[in-house]
Amino acid sequence: MRIKIWGLLLIIILSMVSASYGMSALDYARKGREFQEKGQNNEAIEYYSKAIDRGGLGDNLAIVYNNLGIAYHDKGQLDQAISDYSTAIKLNPKYGNAYNNRGSAYYDKKQYDQAISDFNKAIELNPTDDMAYNNRGRAYYDKRQYDQAISDFNKAIELNPKNGRAYYNKACLYSVRNDTEEACKWFYKAISMGYSNWERIKQDKDLDNIRNASCYKEIMAGK
Repeated sequence: MRIKIWGLLLIIILSMVSASYGMSALDYARKGREFQEKGQNNEAIEYYSKAIDRGGLGDNLAIVYNNLGIAYHDKGQLDQAISDYSTAIKLNPKYGNAYNNRGSAYYDKKQYDQAISDFNKAIELNPTDDMAYNNRGRAYYDKRQYDQAISDFNKAIELNPKNGRAYYNKACLYSVRNDTEEACKWFYKAISMGYSNWERIKQDKDLDNIRNASCYKEIMAGK
């Protein structure tokens, strides 16, 4: 399962007047954000880079580097993403979302210990970040440290009872443990909370143990 990346951050102070000689750094950053929202990551990278080169972003510079990292991350260029997230963290050491994003990139590289370290920091900086708990749970899950994983998934759900991804992860964990009853319970809950990545569900080997269960057949009927 691909781990969820924290959503894009807004570039603040976007209403500032453009420099008289052309687009300001914030104009470039705003344009980059517009491209990123459309999934046009190459164009987003181009405009974020122009924003950085233009200079004068002030406190927004860390945000631009974080969003630049997300664009590279979405393109699968994980090392470049980690570099940009690291720059964002250097610029703002209290930037919890950048730690979460860098942890996600390390996770995608299967560097689980580094990922957990970053998720720990994200949680330290923002103890109510349900996605950081969910993400750390996934890293523990893939290290087969299931008790820690369950604890984190439960905390993510406590913080955000509508976190469908955390319910889904619990379903996968119990499926791997051959606990069909618990797996079905959390699978139903995940779907009721909006989890709907049907192709992922069909391909996810962690659910192989419940594919013949009535809950799986009922949920996936017609999908």
